[in-house]
This record gives sequence, structure tokens and C-alpha cells, in this order.
Amino acid sequence: MTSRLSSPTPQDGGDSFAYMAGYIPATDYARAYYSDHLLSNHETLIPLLSHLNCDYFSHPGGKPPTLLALKKHAQALTILIRAHSISTRGGDINASNSGTQARRFIDGEAFDWLNDLTKPYENSDPSHHTPLTSLMNHIRKDSDTTGPEFHCPFEEYMPQDPSADRPMRPRPYQTHHGLLMHANDCLEILDHEYGATGGFMSILPTDDKRDAKEMKAARNSLVGQWLLFTQHLVGRMHELEISYGQSLDVLAGEAAVPLQMVGRAGPTKHTGREIGFPQDRWVLANAGDDVFEYLHQLFDKQENRIQADEEIWKDAGVSGQRMWMEDLGGKELSRGMVTLDIQTRYYRLKNAGKSTIFIIPAWEFHPACKFTKEIESRPTVVAVPAPQWPPRVSDWEARARSKLDEAEGLARDNNRLIKNMNDQRQMNSGLIDQLKKTTSLIKSYEAAFPENTQQQIVRLDALLQKYREKLAFLATTLPEQYHQHLAM
Repeated sequence: MTSRLSSPTPQDGGDSFAYMAGYIPATDYARAYYSDHLLSNHETLIPLLSHLNCDYFSHPGGKPPTLLALKKHAQALTILIRAHSISTRGGDINASNSGTQARRFIDGEAFDWLNDLTKPYENSDPSHHTPLTSLMNHIRKDSDTTGPEFHCPFEEYMPQDPSADRPMRPRPYQTHHGLLMHANDCLEILDHEYGATGGFMSILPTDDKRDAKEMKAARNSLVGQWLLFTQHLVGRMHELEISYGQSLDVLAGEAAVPLQMVGRAGPTKHTGREIGFPQDRWVLANAGDDVFEYLHQLFDKQENRIQADEEIWKDAGVSGQRMWMEDLGGKELSRGMVTLDIQTRYYRLKNAGKSTIFIIPAWEFHPACKFTKEIESRPTVVAVPAPQWPPRVSDWEARARSKLDEAEGLARDNNRLIKNMNDQRQMNSGLIDQLKKTTSLIKSYEAAFPENTQQQIVRLDALLQKYREKLAFLATTLPEQYHQHLAM
């Protein structure tokens, strides 16, 4: 047994402990592993446990795993494998070593690695070699004082082997959530740096002529457009709040003493009318000549329709004479009321209890309320926009678009050439291995013959030729009845 203190000569990629008893070299996914359990069972277990190490066996605080923890970990991995593969039927664990009656899991399915527990699992199916970037841990390290530290979304992963294929996603941490967290961290730093001048919103240049170039550049960036939009929105909201407050002041005074304000309602147009109880409860608002004329137009249309129907009823003899009267021109007109159903809006001040109610007649068709209706019916923010290419956010992208497309095409061509080169290299490697096997077989055949084999063959050929010559001589001298015994 090799001592754990031995230090063999580096033979495996510079790892001086590669051939030490109980030592498992590092893989692409875990650090090197060494334990007392493998030290006493290294000859049989190490080939099967080459992918054993994980954080369960390398706890930074030195906490050893328990059998329950290992089973929970194995169950979680099994469930994860099952979620990324299919399983159409069950089977027996270690079926390859349990006799011919044992049921095997179907090769290529979720649990085919349980068929043989005496050999390291291998699978050449391309689906088993596809990187599962969605399973990568975005947390770089964890701390009890500062909390978790996440990977930067712009970190690029490149294989250690320069001849390997370039990954499809060189930035596996570049997800929408990761980018938003990264942007939030950057904005928090900027907000802290500009805290003395007002925070992040004070980054924008001023409207002074000296800052015209900087303002133009700001308008040509996404962050600048965002800040400008927010700035304009805040200014607009400030103006609207002022107007809203002034309107409330006017309505509050009018609601407190309805019809007591000096205006057109009074008989002299300088003093208010006498207080009437119903008028204390109902106040017409925004009811000028425009809505008055519009309502009368609607009444006239409705009356014309009713008049046509009643004339038909009169001609049919189903309408009495008292329902009709003559105007100054002698035309007979029907008497009665004209009704009109139209939408009306009611308002009341907040926190005013059972106070005065303001009425806007014909709100749906009111000319002065048309713009308000459009704003209320049209959404300001579209929650789910239609799929489309985003607009240009900068002139730089418009200028460099062709170069970016060309670079992307060159990258695809380069990846294809690298893949072809790797395939050719694998093919050459297979041919070289086959040639080595054939050469070794020929050498083994040559080694089986004695060194003087060629000399013996020459001597036997000469002896055989002498026998042939002697038989030919006997055929000429012996009688014909003996020739049958001389056949070769």
C-alpha cells in the first residue's frame, strides 16, 4: 500500500498526488478528494467514485455528512435526473450482475446508470452531453455577515481545453433576473455617490447651453431617456396636483354654500339666489350652452322619430283627437313628453359624508369631457406588449449593426470549423489506435516464429526438390505397373 505521505512524480496534468492511494483528482465540477475511507479501499472504489466529491464531503466548517444526509442528497439528484430525462419502465438495481432474470433499465433513460454498479457509467448520447445551464448555482459564496454573493451576469465560461467546442451560452449567468439584480447594484452605487446632489436622479446634465452636448448624449441612451421621462413625469404630476388642489378649493366652497356664490344664477347677476333645499343637495357642474344645445339636438331627433310613429297611429285610427294640437302654421303636432336616456356622471367630495352631489349631464357626449373620456379609456401602460424587435437605443448600435452581424457570422463559422476539426481529430485518433493494434498483432505473430525459420524453409524447399527429381527418375526406370505408387 502506498503511504499517504508519499509524493509520486507528477504524471497527471501536473498533479503530484494523482497516484496516491485514496486520492481522487479534481474534475470540471469539483475539487480533488481524499479521505480515510478511500485510503483503505482505493483499489476497488476509486475508479467508480471518480465523480464523488461535492460540498457534502468538503464542508468548510469540517462537519461530516450523515447517512441520512447522503440519502437525501442522492434522492434529490435522482429526482433532478428524472426531471431531465424519461423513464418508461422500472428495473432492478445492478441487474447486470444479478442474473439473466433481472430486469434492466432501458439504456439512455433516466435510471440506466443503475444497471451496473461495478463499472463507471458512460453514455455517448448527445443529449447526455448538453450543458444544463438552468441548474447552475448563481451564488458564488455565502457569508454569515454579508449574506450571499452572486455571480456577475457578464462572467464568461470557456472550456479549459482550447480544442473543445465553444459553449452555446458563454455567459450562463446572464438571465433576466441576474441582469436586473446587477443593474440594481450599479444604480445603488450611483445613487450613493450622488447622494450629496440629490441621488441618482441628479446625474442628468442641466438645460444650460454649456451642457447641450451632454444632454444630447443623454437623450441617446436608455438610462438618459428613462431619467428624462421620469423627470418630465414628476414635473407634470406636480402641475396636475396644483390644478387638482385648486379645483378642490373651488368645489369645496361651492359645496359649502350652494347657489350663494355671486354669478349668473342670481336675478341681478350680482347676488345669489335664495337657498333652496334641493339645491343644497344637487349642483349642476360644467352645464354650459354647449351641452344645452347638444341635448336639445338629441331631443329634436327623438321627437321626430316619435312624431312619425304617432302620425302612423293617427292614420290607423288608434290615436285620440285630444293628443293633437295645431301650431301657428296650422300643422298638427302630437302632445306629450319626449324622453331621452343618456349617461350622466355624479361627483362628491372625499371625506364629506352626505354632502352636495355635483352632476355633469350628458357626460358621455359632453364636448368639454371628451378628452377626459379618451384618457380614461386608453391605458397609459401596456402590460404585455406585442412581440417585436426593440427600437434602436443609440446611434452607435445603428452604425455597428453590420459589423456585429458579421462578427456573429464569423463566430458561427469558427465554431463549425472547430467542431469539424475536433471530429477529424477524433477520427484520426481512432485510426491511429487501430493501426497500433494491427502493428502489435503483426509483431506478436512475428515473435511466435523462431529466429532461423527462414533458413529452415529454404532447406526444406531444397530437400523437396531433390525428392521430386528422384521420383521423376524412378518413373523412367521402373515398369509401368509401379507408377501408381509414385503419385505425389
